[in-house]
Amino acid sequence: MFKLTDEKIFPWPVEIHEPHPTLNGEKKVHKVRMQLRVLDDADLAELMNGDNENAEERIKDSYRKMIAGWDENDLCDDDDTKVPFSEEARERLIKFPYVREALQKAYQDAVKQGTRRKN
Repeated sequence: MFKLTDEKIFPWPVEIHEPHPTLNGEKKVHKVRMQLRVLDDADLAELMNGDNENAEERIKDSYRKMIAGWDENDLCDDDDTKVPFSEEARERLIKFPYVREALQKAYQDAVKQGTRRKN
């Protein structure tokens, strides 16, 4: 039975394609298991169509609301220390445009209607 709740959070894999630090023109793919929050219509519209004044900051606000957590085994810092979820760590994560692009793709894949294709 579908539960009608004020907030819905669900686990979803996010595949981040990061420019490779040493291989010219290559990317490293990182799979991060995240907890994503379903956005309301206003936040979703901002995320998808944020092309007006202060858009970048409002789009980041949408990502702040979307990310409810992650598996700390999937994120580490420069010293290879696991990074648990926190507001500060979330800010560090969403500053990268390729992370925001990966989040948007994962979110759309998760909430769109229809069947999900398996690779």
